[in-house]
Amino acid sequence: MPHPDPVTAMTDPAESAGLPPLFQPEYLTFLLGGDVYALPIEGIREVVGSLPITDVPGMPPFLRGVMNVRGAVIPVLDLRARLGYETAPLTRRSCVLVHELRRDSGDVLVGVLVDAVQAVLSADECDVAAEVAEAGSVRAPLPPEYVERALMLGGVRTLLLDRALLLSVDDLKQRMLQ
Repeated sequence: MPHPDPVTAMTDPAESAGLPPLFQPEYLTFLLGGDVYALPIEGIREVVGSLPITDVPGMPPFLRGVMNVRGAVIPVLDLRARLGYETAPLTRRSCVLVHELRRDSGDVLVGVLVDAVQAVLSADECDVAAEVAEAGSVRAPLPPEYVERALMLGGVRTLLLDRALLLSVDDLKQRMLQ
């Protein structure tokens, strides 16, 4: 009697018990100008509330300044400016998403300023099947290259942003030189 192929014979124990699969992508949803966006949760080290952001003279509008997070001085990108919205004053709901970027020269921390954080949500099969190709009802003149895809997350149409391009250090350097 032949032995079953170990690869095809493997089943997820959670699945056989009627539980959700072990890995489902998770997304942090947030607001910008009333529109809902998301980024993959991996790479986001923490969400920081109202810490002071120090202005850096001569920087482009999308670089809001720098802030001190646990002794590390990190640049803070204003996602509103980066995506074509008008900049807005900080509010009590404003948050900075601290991302850890892996580089050959070492890890780099970058902050991303958003209007408000909503939730961490998993995309279930129903949500993934409801993908939408275009931006549709977004109010900002959003550059399409920053949108990875549109999903239904928690019953809300949400644009999943391309984290790699949005936080590309090389792209940021090039835009700073313009």
